[in-house]
Amino acid sequence: MAVDGNQKSATLEAMISALTRINDGNTTPITIICHCPGVIQCINQALYTKWQANGWQNSKGTEVECADMWERVSKLLKDKAGEIIARPPADEEQGIMRQLGAETFDPHSNIA
Repeated sequence: MAVDGNQKSATLEAMISALTRINDGNTTPITIICHCPGVIQCINQALYTKWQANGWQNSKGTEVECADMWERVSKLLKDKAGEIIARPPADEEQGIMRQLGAETFDPHSNIA
């Protein structure tokens, strides 16, 4: 999957990639660690289930950003995740995430 330069879409692509590798019927809780506040909020408040019920429209009646990706994430979570939460990285996880390329989309990064 190609990254289009948007933090949210890059995070969703990473989630899709990771979730496709998990066995169906997984019962182990899953934690998403990312820098994207919108994804964290959506996961923790299960907004994607509300959006799905509303035809991928938000509470304002407009189409959800990255709706096609959220639809895929929603299906994968239903099949593969008993429980899911999301959170920003802890201080000790920052170095690992930078090694994995997170600084590209980290809003607090010092990249010029």
